[in-house]
This record gives sequence, structure tokens and C-alpha cells, in this order.
Amino acid sequence: MNNTLDEYIKKYEQKTKDKFKPKEGFKLFYLPSRGFCEIGTTQDNSMLMIYQMAGDGKFWRDFATVFAQMLGIKKIGTICIRENIKAYIRFWEYKITKKEPLHDGSFIYYAENKEGKKARISPVHMHDDITRISYYVTWDI
Repeated sequence: MNNTLDEYIKKYEQKTKDKFKPKEGFKLFYLPSRGFCEIGTTQDNSMLMIYQMAGDGKFWRDFATVFAQMLGIKKIGTICIRENIKAYIRFWEYKITKKEPLHDGSFIYYAENKEGKKARISPVHMHDDITRISYYVTWDI
């Protein structure tokens, strides 16, 4: 299904409950059939970062992977706001290899996929509703 950028932004805002605001230093990519994704790099260019995104997550992850490979970058990072982080980890076909407990009762998860590529999923902060934690997600490509 094709949507305009404005339609994807509206979906993003409804899902995240955040107002879309372009991230300084990031490039916005948009395809009517796939959605949009903002991509940038860390200051030292050691990691490609996916920021705001709506639409086909698997497509944008593959897109970011190819983009990172072109730049010679070996890691990708993003923020996950999904309520069920374990389901998110399974969705990307990773298995949890270690859980590191934190003082607040949350965990840092370490995971690995079938190819042996590693990921780290660590909590960022609690949302206002106290039922959901955002996570930083980084993985090797």
C-alpha cells in the first residue's frame, strides 16, 4: 500500500504518541510503498543509527545494513519502544544469550542470531505510563 510521507508521519505520531520532528544531522529516506526512516551516524562514524521510522521495519533494517556496509560501518543502532522487548528480539530472529539484571529490576539483554551476529538491548528510560521501557538496540552486521 502506498502512502504519502504525511500519512506515514501521522501513523508514526499515533503509534509513538510523540510529535515527529526531523532529527538534526540525520537524512530522511521515504518510499511510498515502504514508509520513511531517518538515518545518521555517530560522531566517530563507528555506528549507523536508525532514528524515527514508520512503515516496513524489515525493509528499513535491510536498507540500513546495505548503507552501513557501503560506509564500512560494522554496527547499527536504534531505539525500540515496543512494550514486549522479548517479542521484538524474537521478531528479528535473535535468541537471548544472557540477561544482566539492573538495580531497577530491568535487564540488559544480550542476543545472537543464526549467523552468530550479536546484539545488545539495554533499557533507556521508563515512559510516563510506567508500563513501558524504551531500549537502545545495537547489533553487529
